[in-house]
Amino acid sequence: MKLKAKASHGLFPSSVELEAWSWPLSEIGEALVELAYRSGLSTERVAGIPPMPQPVDEETMTQWLHLASSPCEVEMEPVETTYGEVENMLQSVAPALLYVPEIEEGGEARVVALLRSGRWRLRVIGPDRLIYRVAPVALRDAWCAAVDREYGPALADLLQAVDLSERRQVQARRAILGVQLGGMPMRGCWMMRRAPHAALLQQSQETRLPGLGLVFIASHSAALLFTLIGWRLMGHAAIHERFVPGWLWGWALLVLTAMVFQALAALTQGWLAIGVGSLLKRRLLFGSLQLQPEEIRHQGIGQFLGRILEIETVSQVAAAGGFGVLLSGLQLLAALGLLSLGAGGGILASAFGIWSVVVGLLLWRDLKLHEIWAQMYRDMTNDLVERMVGHRTRLAQEASEHWHDDEDALLSQYLDQTARVDRLQVLIQAVLPHGWLVVGLIGLIPVMLGPPPSLVGLAISLGGIMLANQALTQLVAGAPSLVMAVVAWKQLQPLHEAAKRPMEATTVEGGQLAAGLRAEPGEAIIRARGLSFRYREQGRYVLQDCHVDIRSGDRLLLEGGSGGGKSTLAALLSGLRQSSGGILLFRGYDRMTLGGATWRRQVVSVPQFHENHVFTGTLAFNVLMGRRWPPDIEDMIEAEAVCRQLGLGDLLERMPAGMQQMVGESGWRLSHGERSRIFIARALLQGAELMILDESFAALDPATLEQALNYVFERSPTLLVIAHP
Repeated sequence: MKLKAKASHGLFPSSVELEAWSWPLSEIGEALVELAYRSGLSTERVAGIPPMPQPVDEETMTQWLHLASSPCEVEMEPVETTYGEVENMLQSVAPALLYVPEIEEGGEARVVALLRSGRWRLRVIGPDRLIYRVAPVALRDAWCAAVDREYGPALADLLQAVDLSERRQVQARRAILGVQLGGMPMRGCWMMRRAPHAALLQQSQETRLPGLGLVFIASHSAALLFTLIGWRLMGHAAIHERFVPGWLWGWALLVLTAMVFQALAALTQGWLAIGVGSLLKRRLLFGSLQLQPEEIRHQGIGQFLGRILEIETVSQVAAAGGFGVLLSGLQLLAALGLLSLGAGGGILASAFGIWSVVVGLLLWRDLKLHEIWAQMYRDMTNDLVERMVGHRTRLAQEASEHWHDDEDALLSQYLDQTARVDRLQVLIQAVLPHGWLVVGLIGLIPVMLGPPPSLVGLAISLGGIMLANQALTQLVAGAPSLVMAVVAWKQLQPLHEAAKRPMEATTVEGGQLAAGLRAEPGEAIIRARGLSFRYREQGRYVLQDCHVDIRSGDRLLLEGGSGGGKSTLAALLSGLRQSSGGILLFRGYDRMTLGGATWRRQVVSVPQFHENHVFTGTLAFNVLMGRRWPPDIEDMIEAEAVCRQLGLGDLLERMPAGMQQMVGESGWRLSHGERSRIFIARALLQGAELMILDESFAALDPATLEQALNYVFERSPTLLVIAHP
């Protein structure tokens, strides 16, 4: 049942109207579940959603929505827009939840469950589970009410002095505020999407790709059918030597109809290419974020670069080549049917089947040669990138006569393999389509030597031969792209498999702990019993039967020789690795109970220098990336204060843009000690219960070390420092 909600012409909708189609903030969990079910993203109404902690702010709501949406198999993504673009955003953001502040002083905050967007009407789910139709301007006024109430009254006296109707005054006030506040950021909207680990078929259904695929196949099949009917009509006229005007008009209409369907097929093919490419990129990106450190620790920078290039290959080439092969497959089936119906149908159909097997064998051979070629290309790319990254080291320590060792051999092997691939592709493109014409015409010789065939049957056979030649030409044109996509997909298979893993979501206990107070002094933070770890299942133990107790307020120093397992223990305590055995608890909860995200927020680690990184971006981004981005003013003020307390004040003074200065490989060059203090600042700004510093002070001079260490002692609730004796 759908009810139409009356939209007020006033700047602020009355509270009675708003209550009809919005939910109280205390029922946000029910609104989330109902929206997920009604939008089709969840198959059932999930029960047991935990209540949202109080007091409520944007960060708390975002964390809670991330927690509560996990059982519904959806994710809630925060959306930010500007005051001037609110109405446009509402017309395209559904399904989404919107937080509506108090409309009137002393009122209650509300939540709107936006089910469908539209240019003229929005569909929202009310607390009575009915669907209401609301004008976009009504929801816009409700969402922006707090801002309008703050800035709107200043215009009241001015507008009242003007002789305008009430409706005109509202429109003028909205237009003036839109100009004055157009760039003001507006938050409090969370867009609902299917969980990224869902099956590809489900994600494709969300973007309507299966429907587009059916339209594409149907339109191309219809175009092919009308083309064949046109051929039959003109062939019948030629055989009987009767070209009447009606037949010509019929043929022209068939050709025009086929052209319309071909245009529709081309249009849907473009939409499918964009949709499939976007879906694959999003899927593989999520899979790369799901990879565990142990799965990629043996790979170099060049291999990562090669994998990124393969993603682009799959997303772009697969669409073009795949559609071409699909269209050629439809034409091959039609050609086989024509050959079977024409003169000498058995002979020609058998010859076409044998030729198709030859085509398949040659394409399979092309696939295998491309796999070898692609592996050589990736190896050379990895070797080149590794040499470029380590160029300064090689310049200082490696003799120049050995810089290009083995390069000639690698290039020679690569060129030989490239020549093999090129020769086979020339054979495929030159012989397969034209060779079939020869085979097809040879297949007609027994027909011509026997009893005279009917002209209609002979025409059908010739048409089948020509259609098969056209299909093979299209197949040969699209096959190289499809082969490259298949080869690239094998390289990306680990990312696809990793994308099937569910996201490591925050649990109820984790959400409550993250929103709770700091641990009391002396309270147990970390408790480990019998902790062990090894990199491979049958490998030797790096850590074995390790017992650790860390309490709130502790200042601990862990010393040991190189290779003794100090960094491995830090990775286990901070949640970067999972133990092979034993018990590890944080404030009485294990990792599975808390969730990996909560664990890593509460225990933050600063790894060794070679495992840490300064990203190409502003200094502010590099120190605040673990806290919140984009930041607010308080975040920026605190970040600069932390940097200055760590002795980076001189650096800030030297950099023209201060905290907004670009740093990283292509930005401001930082010394080893400056990088180390940036890593420490990044960890301090996360506000964790326990901070682990793994040889973070090794590059600092004594005076800077004392300054940084004193501030870390002052700022960190609990601290574990790892150093060499």
